[in-house]
Amino acid sequence: MQLVDLFIVDSNILTKVLKSNDKLGEGITTILTRSLGDLYPEVKRLCSMAVRHLVANFPVLAITHGVDLMKSSVLNLGHQHAKTRQLTIQALGQLILCCAGAAGGNGVPNSSSTSALQGDLAVASSAAEADLAVMSDELAMMSDGATLLENPSNEAALATCLKDIVVPAFHKVVEDSSASVRLTLARCHGFLLRAKPLKTLGLAHLGLEAPFLTQLLVLTRDVADEVQRVSFEALQQASNHWAEHTPGWDHGSALSSELPPRALFVCSAEVLPVEEAVYSSIVRPPPHPHTRSALSSELPPRALFVCSAEVLPVEEAVYSSISTCAMVASHSTHLLGPLLEATSSWTVRGRVRALDTLSCLALLCRGTESALGPDLHHIVTSVARCLCDDEDEVVAAARHCAAAIGCGVCATAAIGLSLPRARGQGEGFDTAQARTAGLMAAAAVLEGCFVSAAAQVTSAVCATLGSVGLLLQGWDSELGIMDRHLAAALLHCCNVVVKRGSEPEGCFTAQNTPGEALDVRNVLLALAYLSGIPSESVSENTAEEVTACSLQLAQSLYPNSEDPTGALYSTHFSGLLDFILSSQVTIAAFSAGGVSGSAGCVGMVGQALWENRDPSRRAFDAVLRVGAAAAGPSLDVVVPVITAHVAMDCKPDLKLSMLCLLEALLECSPSFWPRFVVDLVNTALMHNMVWKAGRVASTVRKVAIACYYSCLHRGYADRAILFKIAPPLLPVLKTDLDDYDASTRELVCLSLDLMFRALPGALSEQPVLELYPALLKRLDDSSDQVRYAVCSCFLSFLRSAPPKAFAGTTIDYTLDQLLVHLDDVDPAIQERIFKVLRITLTIDAPRVAKKAADVRSAHRSPKLIDQLIALANE
Repeated sequence: MQLVDLFIVDSNILTKVLKSNDKLGEGITTILTRSLGDLYPEVKRLCSMAVRHLVANFPVLAITHGVDLMKSSVLNLGHQHAKTRQLTIQALGQLILCCAGAAGGNGVPNSSSTSALQGDLAVASSAAEADLAVMSDELAMMSDGATLLENPSNEAALATCLKDIVVPAFHKVVEDSSASVRLTLARCHGFLLRAKPLKTLGLAHLGLEAPFLTQLLVLTRDVADEVQRVSFEALQQASNHWAEHTPGWDHGSALSSELPPRALFVCSAEVLPVEEAVYSSIVRPPPHPHTRSALSSELPPRALFVCSAEVLPVEEAVYSSISTCAMVASHSTHLLGPLLEATSSWTVRGRVRALDTLSCLALLCRGTESALGPDLHHIVTSVARCLCDDEDEVVAAARHCAAAIGCGVCATAAIGLSLPRARGQGEGFDTAQARTAGLMAAAAVLEGCFVSAAAQVTSAVCATLGSVGLLLQGWDSELGIMDRHLAAALLHCCNVVVKRGSEPEGCFTAQNTPGEALDVRNVLLALAYLSGIPSESVSENTAEEVTACSLQLAQSLYPNSEDPTGALYSTHFSGLLDFILSSQVTIAAFSAGGVSGSAGCVGMVGQALWENRDPSRRAFDAVLRVGAAAAGPSLDVVVPVITAHVAMDCKPDLKLSMLCLLEALLECSPSFWPRFVVDLVNTALMHNMVWKAGRVASTVRKVAIACYYSCLHRGYADRAILFKIAPPLLPVLKTDLDDYDASTRELVCLSLDLMFRALPGALSEQPVLELYPALLKRLDDSSDQVRYAVCSCFLSFLRSAPPKAFAGTTIDYTLDQLLVHLDDVDPAIQERIFKVLRITLTIDAPRVAKKAADVRSAHRSPKLIDQLIALANE
């Protein structure tokens, strides 16, 4: 091989021999072809060097046998030695350049046409750079006047070999394990992309510039800093060369300002001034689609850069280069197809690589709408699909790609294509997966937008967040719960919208509050519906994230408020209720296609009730709990809704949910509740306090009694109100004193105590006769808390009627029972019973003294008995 290489290098000797023996050239190429497959690595390397010399000195011979040489060389791209793979790439680079011209029908370039590129790579400093620099130097030594005889079959074979064998082989080298091999490939591609037009137009004619450019863009996302740097530099050099030799690139010169000759004007003298004005108004043709005026001068956000600090300046220079962006944009049509197809690769690495390359392409084309615009629908579809991928690495790459699209002129259009998916508009989009993909895509694009662009699209995104179809997704399922992935996407989108809107120049700031009320309301609606999803159906941190998101929104809108969340809900509470309570978002109305008209109160005449699983019911609950402090002015709407859903014929789970909500609401807005207490007790609470068998009924009863106790404890029911509700309510409470739930019995005792305190001397003899046995029975209760409560209740009960109402058997039996418990083992009970007995002295002191004296000897300690007798005798 060394001897063969010497023959090839000494072109004068071999040229004379070839003239006398045409078969010798075929023999030499046959030796090279076979030796490229030799088992020894050193032989393979010598063959690769010989191929480079053959291309430089005998291009016709290289073209004639180019197919065999390229096929044999491609096999060495998988060799175990990195040095062998490097030399093979260098040899293939020269073979490609030489054979592409013949395959494209351009013949062989001569030395005069290539001399302008001599030394292009002479600045290479490393050994690998020096090896590759030989390419340009050797190509300058091509024989003058060498031409290739027309051979259609050879042209077709060369073209097929380049497209179907060489390009796919280089595509695999992009993932080579050796950084030095990938670095050599980057330089090779940079060299090949600079070959047009001075060396050959074959690459362009064969359509090889696009795949080589794609591979170079892939290498700009390499894990090795040096490979990234060289790839960006090669891309920059190739773009400079492209800009220099692309016709029509520079439209710097304007049309002549001089008017056409008078003979060319056709109008009469009267119309002539108008015609002249029209012709003189044309100054300059439209700009080239890839000129500076069509590109964004602002660099992408720093978060979209992927290089290390050492390579960052090179990356910034490439993204700010007008020629680089224009060159990539001019090839974008051919680049996008393979990249979008690769986003569906069956390997994770394949999908990630395609998305990373698409990100780079989007950043370079960020200012040229014509580059991505025609294929934007397919781009958004591919990115949205990858955002729902099962692999986190793919999702991260897709988010980065969408953000790269967001920093360009296509951001608004991309979001416009994503939002219909989220709303379920379009064939096949009314699914949880499609909605999830649409939300994730819109959020990712919005993350990459500049502040001005984000402000323009925020309203559209917020409108989607508050759309009926999205918020009610999953209502028809067994549990009526939104898909967990869609819920996560909705929360993520809300976080992004609030984050971008809360920026210094964002739309969710104090000075912009009036004009953005609808957007804020839509975000709060989405957060409310998310809050209503049961915790077991979403990720464990969803509730905390929803709270944090609403707090961030509130602090942005009300930075000087001590309670920004309260201020936020005070402003938007009515609007939230209008949406949630509107008939068109209930399950019944929504399933029937929606009901037009103004918002009304659910549960009123002619409208269906919610079911407990209804997303709107859960959102109603969430809004009222978070914004309870602002609910006072809206109680006229809220109370009828709750009353309607705790009616006697409603399902227990629905009644329980609404009663729990009512109990929470009673803690707030104290000035608004008194006027609702009578109707609330009569229509919502009383029938739910009636004893019924069953565990569920017991729970409902306990919560209803707790609501009634809250009304009394917080002072919402004054004497006048109690006179209206006490007569029918006392028998119900008397029955509930025997409830098998201790906490219910305690609540009943506490409620009766508060009623008796508010009604001193108001009871007649009949209520006393009915109540006192039930109260005395609770002194023997198994729960100490109930016994304590009934002791307190007796203090107010004995004052709630005139003394004559307790005369006779009532006071006799009461004293007997109280004196028994005065000797209780619990000192706390003894103390409380003693206080009750002191009250009985105001009813019949002599009877108390007599009965106390009768039982003195039966008590373990006569201390309290003696004190009671002493008080009775005073």
